[in-house]
Amino acid sequence: RKRKWLRWVLIFAVLLVAASATFSRALQTRAARRYLITRLVASFGRPVDVARFDFSLLDGARLEAHSVTVAEDPAFGNEYFLRAETLTAGLRWQALLSGRFEFGSLTLSRPSLNLVRDAEGHWNIEHWLPPVPSGASRPGFVGPLADSGGAQAARLARIDVDAGRINFKQRE
Repeated sequence: RKRKWLRWVLIFAVLLVAASATFSRALQTRAARRYLITRLVASFGRPVDVARFDFSLLDGARLEAHSVTVAEDPAFGNEYFLRAETLTAGLRWQALLSGRFEFGSLTLSRPSLNLVRDAEGHWNIEHWLPPVPSGASRPGFVGPLADSGGAQAARLARIDVDAGRINFKQRE
């Protein structure tokens, strides 16, 4: 009985590795690449360049983008906004099962983020962050408050950074 159980576990592991490799290979197609870059452009609101994409089922449904560069808003300069060796996005299983593609968590490996402040005192990251709810705040709380009524828009549950840096710049 133990041997039969071990055989099923082995078959499942082989199928999981094969499915992960097959999906990673499918991400190399032009259409998949265009779709994923479009999703990243929509998330950042800026042009995004990615060297290649990979996928892993071994540690959950995780999408990896290698050599990621997010362009800067031209009003703040012509350097990059964000550069990372790897951007790993955890996908939301519930959304995938209902036919939607949503990120649940984001991990940036060795990122470099350029935060630029213009002469009027505005930061280049302001348009990327969610808006602050009017009249609703809690002391010591940073971030958006949950909407009490209606469907809440999907937001990242977590952003992890591994060995990164932030560059602050003042634009005159």
